[in-house]
Amino acid sequence: MTSIFTRKLSMYSYPAFYKYISRYLNNHRQLVNGLFIFNRLITKVMFFSYPIVVIYSLVKKMADWPMFVIVPAISFLLVTGLRKVFNARRPYEVYPINPLEKKVKAGESFPSRHVFSATMIAMVIFTVNPILGKCYFGLAFLLAIIRVLLGVHFLRDVFAGLIIGFLAGLFLK
Repeated sequence: MTSIFTRKLSMYSYPAFYKYISRYLNNHRQLVNGLFIFNRLITKVMFFSYPIVVIYSLVKKMADWPMFVIVPAISFLLVTGLRKVFNARRPYEVYPINPLEKKVKAGESFPSRHVFSATMIAMVIFTVNPILGKCYFGLAFLLAIIRVLLGVHFLRDVFAGLIIGFLAGLFLK
């Protein structure tokens, strides 16, 4: 039996690919539970880390601290606007799949705001502490993978979130 990762993914349609992945995960419920835990954990870590790093930069009188608020705020609004303009459907709206995460939200899948936000926060942290920032980039990338595995985003959604978060982060300095 060959692994999905050793086959050419282009030979498979998204429903077949997701069915294969979800069947494997459903046969290993601890992995699914881990995905849910890490999805929530990474989101919470990012949510609580962001104000801490902004306050830290303010207390340390870092010249860049206003940009740590302005750039993410403007970027977040732009990403939210893009989601409304594109109103891209989610995988479970396009294909007859049974996502691991049962969502009731329709549309606004592109770009992934969770992944964008995590990447933007990683960029802010990287500006303050490059070593810690690299760890946060790892968390953002892991979140992107998890969101796809849970069936709430396509790869293009999370990839766009990563790229937009990174590019917006270049304006921090």
